[in-house]
Amino acid sequence: MADTKPSEHGKQEGIEESQQDRKQDETAKQRPGQTDQAIHDAGTRRPERKDTPEGA
Repeated sequence: MADTKPSEHGKQEGIEESQQDRKQDETAKQRPGQTDQAIHDAGTRRPERKDTPEGA
């Protein structure tokens, strides 16, 4: 029969991933609301195209 328990290596990776997720959550909570998204939008927003027909 195959051993159904996760390997120690896989288990450790899961623990590390969980800890990393928690750190990222804490960092996100410290940010002012949605400022990062607003900055991203401002940096990537393009002006509307003027060469497209109105009815399109």
